[in-house]
Amino acid sequence: MTEQKNFGLDLYRVSAIVTLLLANVLNSFQIANPAIAQFAPILGFLSLEAFFVLSGFLLARSFHGVFMAETFSARDALRFVKHRLLRILPLYWLVLLVNVGIAYAVGYPVESWWRFAFLWQNFFQPIPSFFPESWGLPVVVFAMLMFVGLLTSLARVIRQQHKPAVFLLTTLGLIAVFLWTKWLYHTQHQTSDIATWDATLKTVAVYRFDSVFIGVLFGLLYLQGRKIWDMGQWIFAFLGFNGLVFLALGIGVFQLDIESHAAFWHILYLPLTTIVLGCFLPLFVAWQTAPSVFGRIVSWLARASYGIYLVHFSIVLLLVEHWLVVDFSNTGQLGLLNAVYVLVSVVLGWLLYTIEKRLSARVRG
Repeated sequence: MTEQKNFGLDLYRVSAIVTLLLANVLNSFQIANPAIAQFAPILGFLSLEAFFVLSGFLLARSFHGVFMAETFSARDALRFVKHRLLRILPLYWLVLLVNVGIAYAVGYPVESWWRFAFLWQNFFQPIPSFFPESWGLPVVVFAMLMFVGLLTSLARVIRQQHKPAVFLLTTLGLIAVFLWTKWLYHTQHQTSDIATWDATLKTVAVYRFDSVFIGVLFGLLYLQGRKIWDMGQWIFAFLGFNGLVFLALGIGVFQLDIESHAAFWHILYLPLTTIVLGCFLPLFVAWQTAPSVFGRIVSWLARASYGIYLVHFSIVLLLVEHWLVVDFSNTGQLGLLNAVYVLVSVVLGWLLYTIEKRLSARVRG
């Protein structure tokens, strides 16, 4: 169950968290430099999509061997789930409590905070304005529970030699189910603007699980189609690059706006983005090692990335903006604000990683 360290995967993770921080940095320039601030939403969106596909890839890579064992049982599945949740939930609950405390201290209304404790804040409905950056965690956690639970149930009624096919068909079936939920959304909603699409589709968990399962599919290609994976890494990267160009420029060129092409935005845009980002995985995975200094920096940031994700917005950015009196038209003051924001996010992220590491050691010990 131990995931072997890979520099390329660490770099992929770091690229996602750096992109997320950069999105918030650029967003602060809405008054000082609107031209660069307009890139903030797409960068923030791509960073979370990259986390989804990476989570699915790692889920496949770690659970595949457990499931394929002839001695696999429900106890093995429970042990796997426990191990994964212990790496996610304790830090999340800690940061949630801090967010609740801060909200009450500054007089910010907290609606149904108990839903956040059970990762239910955006399962079927838009996420509240409180702790909005947490919206991706229910997607990752419930996708993992769904995937492991379904395969564990099927393992009771299938033969050992059928497991590889069942693993693949289950993945494809789950992708199909959650593409279907997007089709249902399309038939029931007349979304005509990006803000509504963002609130009622993009960040609602029940419509997003396929992003993780597409990552699982890439993981299966790595495990069961290694020759294609290795030989096609540059072809996949080429497809991914052109996919990004299409998402960034082609949609405008072909006038695929949400008003006139709602089906594309409701059903295809999100899984297409996930596939595009997944196409870069073969190239990253092939990058096994790096120069020692650069490699250590990347490894350090990768370990802190989950903590950075948890604290970067509600705890760090909003409080820094609250405490520092900043003229948002002054680029010098914005530079100071963003330097403090990035530094504090990284330090707190590393602190949370050390807490998680010690907690895991106590549980194992």
